Amino acid sequence: MELNIACTLDGRDLAVIKSIININNIFGDLNLNFVDDIEHCHVLIHKTKTLGINTYYAKDCVNQEQHKIKPTLNPKSVREIFELLGNTLKETLPKVKTPTTQIISIQQFILQLCQKQTDKMLLIEHPEFAIIIDNQANIARSSLEMNDELMQRLARQSISGIKFKYIHDTFVLESQHQMPLSVFNWNLGFFKENDLINSSFNERKKVFKLISWPNFGKYKFEPEFINLCSRLKKNTASFQDLVTVTGYSNEIVNKFLNATLMTGMVVSEESGQQMITPQKHDSHFIGSLKKFFGLK
Repeated sequence: MELNIACTLDGRDLAVIKSIININNIFGDLNLNFVDDIEHCHVLIHKTKTLGINTYYAKDCVNQEQHKIKPTLNPKSVREIFELLGNTLKETLPKVKTPTTQIISIQQFILQLCQKQTDKMLLIEHPEFAIIIDNQANIARSSLEMNDELMQRLARQSISGIKFKYIHDTFVLESQHQMPLSVFNWNLGFFKENDLINSSFNERKKVFKLISWPNFGKYKFEPEFINLCSRLKKNTASFQDLVTVTGYSNEIVNKFLNATLMTGMVVSEESGQQMITPQKHDSHFIGSLKKFFGLK
């Protein structure tokens, strides 16, 4: 567990705090980090002075609780307060249990974590890069440029090669490249073309419905996506229905469904019957789009 410590002290007092933080392996699996930003820390060390007497405190910034450092500030008392707050925050901060099997795709797992009700950020750690999902700011931040090559690597990555954890700030990244979260999620689905993000979506009873049109000026797309959107706006259809009726490849339909599912533009439903979408006349607007992309 990572515990970020900030401090308003100076001189000898600051040296005592840093000396404890810099000693490795004394807190077991609790890793202490000294940070400068007092607005984004787990613990804030500070003091008050009354009648010439200093009183030292450790503020639990997660639970908004003050803890007096007794009897005064020294290596022993600082170590004890860090151990106390570390144990407290282990129970408070949300945890991520990474699956140990390949049953779930990385896209499905990230989508599940992003849908959890938490104000914490999700850190995705790979040996060569790190990505932070910031739901509140609707931004994905990365240690590397989030170009097509990086997104393809992540989209095709085995989940066992990735570590996930919730964090309180973004200091873990040496450099930060940003991308709107909706674009990040879309690309993560778009570049997964070999199968669907959830294996159960291949079942006949699983049908899909478009609930909002993608902004194709914002996202990567294939020309066939226009027709697929039109069909799912009119009627629900299963994966096999879409492949059969349109004649499109599995890869195209996978890319479309994965991208729109990751962004919430398409939802899955249970159906008791196989539904082949009947041929209907398109609106003038949809017809013009299809003609422009050579689909008519």
